[in-house]
Amino acid sequence: MSVTVYTRDGCPECRATTMYLNMKGVNFVEKNIDSNEEFAKEALEIKASVMPTVIGDGHEAFSGFRPELLVKFT
Repeated sequence: MSVTVYTRDGCPECRATTMYLNMKGVNFVEKNIDSNEEFAKEALEIKASVMPTVIGDGHEAFSGFRPELLVKFT
């Protein structure tokens, strides 16, 4: 399964999301939109306006720290 997390610098919900996924042993790709212009463009293309935005194969994208939805990836 492929999981991508779009994040921003200084975002507490982004940090909580990536910490949760790491704690559960989920492999994911973090794409920080503040440090990479290409990632920022990708986020705009998928209409991700709130960070974190999490996308996983076969799952609908969602934003914010949502442990009840992150559990799908464990």
